Amino acid sequence: MTSSCSLRKQGVPEERQYKSKNIEIVIARYNEDLNWLENPIFYPIDNITVYNKGQNDNFMKNIRRTIDLPNLGRESHTYLTHIIRNYDSLADMTIFLPGSAETPHKWSKVQTIMEMLKETEEHAFPEINADIYGEELDFHLDAWGCNHTMNQEMHPSTELTPSKYRPFREWYAHYFGMHTYGTYTKCGYTGVFAINKKHILKRPKSYYMNLIQDLEVSSNPEVGHYFERAWSAVFDII
Repeated sequence: MTSSCSLRKQGVPEERQYKSKNIEIVIARYNEDLNWLENPIFYPIDNITVYNKGQNDNFMKNIRRTIDLPNLGRESHTYLTHIIRNYDSLADMTIFLPGSAETPHKWSKVQTIMEMLKETEEHAFPEINADIYGEELDFHLDAWGCNHTMNQEMHPSTELTPSKYRPFREWYAHYFGMHTYGTYTKCGYTGVFAINKKHILKRPKSYYMNLIQDLEVSSNPEVGHYFERAWSAVFDII
């Protein structure tokens, strides 16, 4: 079998593309085929872990690690699970991606962070939203459906489990304090970003174990959308 790394190598210069030497790609998968991993943009990264929350394993098999998880908390739960389980053995840089990364509005963000990683060993967020703690403080959602067609087939429901702290300002204030209002503006909308382990390790493991509890309530929690707006606060990145 041809490895995904060999496929991605085609047409890519031999020299290492990215600043960090030790990179891991972590994927939150539900029902996607993940063939987008064959794209040369990821070469020479071959340290890939897929957390599978779907009812099948109909996806690319030439992946180093596949770990089954219960279908809870969308991609935010997956990312925190990876951090908690690997707190003492994290890669220098972790790229967090949803299984639906190939959809156009997400793929453009994947391309952005991969370009950023050629220049930095710190972190890569595709968006900076200076207004996030202004106009979005009252953000809340009552319903949200999967936008990937493969996922819609298995999970057509749009029902959200409301956050126990809502709207966003109440959740943010509970975990990060309103004294940090306006400090953090980098966002991980659609669950696409990369982070150096030194930023993750600023917080103790117990901190992430506390955060993940809000995501363990259902397969579609409202708080998952809050995390998209607060990843830089989670990792204390200004």
